[in-house]
Amino acid sequence: YEDDDMKIKQITSKTLIVTGEDDVGSKPRMSKEISKLIPGSLCKIIEKGRHLCNIECAENFNLTVKEFIDEQNNA
Repeated sequence: YEDDDMKIKQITSKTLIVTGEDDVGSKPRMSKEISKLIPGSLCKIIEKGRHLCNIECAENFNLTVKEFIDEQNNA
C-alpha cells in the first residue's frame, strides 16, 4: 500500500472525497486517511449514506458536489 500512498500524495488537483457514514466497503475512516494524503483535499461524509450514497442520498450527495464545484469556481 505504500506505493499507492505515494501515488495519492502526487495528486495536485482540487479533490473531493465522498463516502456514506454507513459504507462498509469504503469506510469513512478510509476516506479520511486518503484525504490526509492529498494536499488541500476535502473529505465529506454523507449522513445515513451507505456505499451507493450518490443514489440512496442523492439530494445530499448532489448538494455536496455542487457546493464543492461552486467553491472551486469562486476561488
